[in-house]
Order: sequence, then C-alpha cells, then structure tokens
Amino acid sequence: TKMDQYRTSGVLDEAAYREISRVSLSPRYVWFIRIYAVVLALLGILMLIARKYHYTALFAVLTVLFALTPGFISRRRLSVTISLNEVEPKYIRTESFFTVDGVTLQNLTSGAQAHLSYGVIQRAVETPHYFCLLTKANQFVLVFKDCLTPEQLESFLPFLREQCPGLRVKKGEKGEKSRNP
Repeated sequence: TKMDQYRTSGVLDEAAYREISRVSLSPRYVWFIRIYAVVLALLGILMLIARKYHYTALFAVLTVLFALTPGFISRRRLSVTISLNEVEPKYIRTESFFTVDGVTLQNLTSGAQAHLSYGVIQRAVETPHYFCLLTKANQFVLVFKDCLTPEQLESFLPFLREQCPGLRVKKGEKGEKSRNP
C-alpha cells in the first residue's frame, strides 16, 4: 500500500542525535531570539551615544547571551539526551511507518510504541541521513533515508505535505547517502 512504502528502521544513536540536534529548534523561535538580540544591540548603541557606559556594557552582555541562546539550547538538549542514553543502551533500534491517520514509531529495543496523528506534525526537516518530522511539543520521528529507494526519496515530502495540513518543510544540507547499519 501507499503507506507501507515509507516503512523504515534504523539506529537512533549519538550520531543521529547530533545530526538532528541542529534542526530541533523552531525557526520562528530562533528568529525571535535573533531579533531580540538585535534590539538589545541597538539599545546598547543608544546607551553608548548617551554615554551611559554601564548600560552599554549590560546591553552588550545581554546581546551576546541572546545571540548564543539557540546554540546553547541545542547543545544542552543533546548532552541531556546523550546522558540519558548512558543509563539505557548506547543505541535504540527504531522503526517508523505510516498509517491512514498518522505515523507510528516503534522502539524495537524496548518494545514501546507511539503514534502521532498527521495533524500534530508541524515541520519536516531533511538532513543528510534522515527526514526528521517534528511536532510543536518537540517530539520527533526519524524516517531513515537509507531505507528508501530514490523514487521514495522523491515522493516522500509530497506525500507528507498531502497528509499534514500546514506542514513547513526545510531541506537541509545534502550529505552522504547511508550511515545506518
């Protein structure tokens, strides 16, 4: 069936977490933080012109902090996720497949299963090895590109756009085709 053609499985390990950590933050959130940093920088310049040097220093520090926030959050999430996996196995075998009403993710290591309806999937980001489907609640499902044929790779995003209302798609950098065992 059309749904089964996108069934993939692979390993969710530290390398996978590193690859998707760069895309896990909402672009809107990142732009909001950047705009706020620019406003703080402008206020710092105004304070410099007004010769209020202690405020200039304060706004300079705040500008730097806000400018670095998205990277800090991504690295923090990555380190927490990796530290949690040190208690669990070093990798998790997962399988994802699509049904009529959503995508199902199975943890083949523990037997756990989760189902996300198409309506909650807000973003799809293509990375060198995955299609990463993200929800507003920061849940994600990985579709392993090395399990898909060239035809499936071409038809996956149009299929997803058809199923998910309001889906935003970002094509990331292209990389090598296969990495998962």
